[in-house]
Amino acid sequence: MSGIVDLCGDESNKSPRFSTQQSIVAIIGTDIIYHSDLQTLSPGYWINDSIFSSFMTIMNDRDESLFDRAVVQKRSFFFDALLVPLLMEDRDGYNYKKVRKKSRQAPGQDIFALHNLYFPVCIRREHWALLTVNISEKKITYYDSLENDGWRHLRCCLRYLRDEHRAIHKREIDDSPTWMANLSTCYGLPLQVGSDDCGVFACARAEFLYHGINLALFNQAHVVDYREKLKDLILSRQIIHSPLVDTPDS
Repeated sequence: MSGIVDLCGDESNKSPRFSTQQSIVAIIGTDIIYHSDLQTLSPGYWINDSIFSSFMTIMNDRDESLFDRAVVQKRSFFFDALLVPLLMEDRDGYNYKKVRKKSRQAPGQDIFALHNLYFPVCIRREHWALLTVNISEKKITYYDSLENDGWRHLRCCLRYLRDEHRAIHKREIDDSPTWMANLSTCYGLPLQVGSDDCGVFACARAEFLYHGINLALFNQAHVVDYREKLKDLILSRQIIHSPLVDTPDS
């Protein structure tokens, strides 16, 4: 596991510089979380990529722990928030070379041996969405709390999977037409009301999907509480095994 290090401690004996926006509050995996990052979990702020990546690391730790306990039978993997922007930032909207090493962080270094994959999607540095891949069902799904169609990101994800399969298995991906037919955007879920809450919805949906909980159970009324619980989770050294929001299904 990556390990979560709490660096807050007792503030009473620290010099004033430790209370500035650039004071380190936690280290999660390879992510250094500063006070300014944590501030983005306050109401009215857009969650930044450091927070989202940290949450993905936390979910990977949870998945590893649940697998070790035989609660889940197959590993999943949560990518960090940088993969999709790096993958799509070139002029033609795609550059596999920039992200080809990212999957080496996955269990077994073979994403095609896993159950599900989760990709944070950052759109123009102003909106978060979520892509998921079900490997066994050969299905890619896009979740967006503003109901954008996500078609460009769906196709980019499939292209990434094809390149990954060639790199790992030295051959084309199996049943490519099936993958193409199973590109979809999920509609009809609760939408965000606050303009800065897209990242909260994306994190919560990744968590709910992982635990098999009905996504309709998370809505705007849960956002403030979810922000606070996510902040507490980042600052703690605990690995929890259940969603941050209590639901009838959890």
